[in-house]
Amino acid sequence: MAHQHALHRPLRVECLCCRLEQRFTFAARSDQVVCASCIKHVGGTANVAMLRDRQHLEMWRAERSLVVDDCSLHVVGLEQTLHDRDGAITALNERVSDLEGALQARLDARPVESIAIWLEGTKIAEAEERLDRSRKFIARLFGVLWNVDGAHNRDEGHDDRCSCGLPEGKCRTLAALDPIRNALYKWEAEQVQRILNGERHNLPDEHPEVLKHEPWRAKATCLESPDYHA
Repeated sequence: MAHQHALHRPLRVECLCCRLEQRFTFAARSDQVVCASCIKHVGGTANVAMLRDRQHLEMWRAERSLVVDDCSLHVVGLEQTLHDRDGAITALNERVSDLEGALQARLDARPVESIAIWLEGTKIAEAEERLDRSRKFIARLFGVLWNVDGAHNRDEGHDDRCSCGLPEGKCRTLAALDPIRNALYKWEAEQVQRILNGERHNLPDEHPEVLKHEPWRAKATCLESPDYHA
């Protein structure tokens, strides 16, 4: 059966045999969408079927290991970034408080004309702008963590297993998320309430409440994707 993928350029496409995303460069519509590792699996003999199943299992295990390691490193980096940003926000809040105190002191001690000149400064505005940027960055990080939590949480049907399939004690991503999971869920609840109130929020476009109340955002994301074909 002819495929509909682009020709004569490198692509990452799901192999129809192992179902993993693999590299392809198609020369014709009739080219098989089967990766180099699976070419030898084509055929209907019992030996081919046994070889296919055994090699697919090895490939899936290797792929899962890579995904788990990558997620764990990503979570560790996000935790450190969150810690650093929390410190930055605290420092900025203290700076804003100091500047407000200085302003009040000058209001109490200086004539009106001197105050007007001092108010032309931009220190308070700059500090508040940096604080706003930090808050937006943390909101984006929580959005990423929400997606990671969707793939690594405790399976309701199996208390001793992560939703990714690994035993609870062996999923490093599950363990890495535990210290910040309550904060993540609190943030999510606050953002859901904001969307229900018709206010601006920071939920990812793929969040169920966004798909329910703002379906146009999911469509806009699809149109912006380089893989979208009208």
